Amino acid sequence: METHVTRVMVCGAGKIAEELLARMGEGFNVTLVDLSDQHLNAFFQKYECVSRVVNGDASSPVVLNDAGLSDQDFVLALTNRDAVNLAVAMFAKQEGVTHVMAVSFNPDSLPKFKEMGVKTLSLSTWPAKSIHHFLQDPRVDVTLIGHGQGEVLEVEAPSRGWALGKRLSVLSDEQWRAAGLFRNGELHFPSREVRVRSGDRIVFLGRQN
Repeated sequence: METHVTRVMVCGAGKIAEELLARMGEGFNVTLVDLSDQHLNAFFQKYECVSRVVNGDASSPVVLNDAGLSDQDFVLALTNRDAVNLAVAMFAKQEGVTHVMAVSFNPDSLPKFKEMGVKTLSLSTWPAKSIHHFLQDPRVDVTLIGHGQGEVLEVEAPSRGWALGKRLSVLSDEQWRAAGLFRNGELHFPSREVRVRSGDRIVFLGRQN
């Protein structure tokens, strides 16, 4: 039986790309685009999933087309410049690539990515939000979801207070929903039997901020 190979174009041979390539196995066929011959050669020799490297400006439609843009299942814009990543995303969408993802360093770029329907990782906004929550209460862990429109909040139940002994459904309101809790390494979903105990990690789903 023939194994399906996922074709991925990665634009930008930096640290993010390197961490990603280290996790990709034989089920991926990667075309890597970057201006640095040194990085391209190093990644080509180190990672078996990299089948082709293209030296050139990823914001150029000529370079991307020569690299086989329209043949890709996924296109990832991982350079350190938002302008380049926006160009990569735009050309990929124009060529009919369904799955496009980009990193962004400037929050002002996020609406432009969103308008194109590109999934975006904000490398400035999202860490800042997490740090801000940490400063407010170090017991709280926050993960952004839905392209940053929502949050999953995990908070430790105190030894005494409002939540103890209550069912998870009682802790929900119009802005937040109690989705479950972790106790002794196990995830428990809302039910009549599950009531909050001291030390539980309660998981809430809600809107950002």
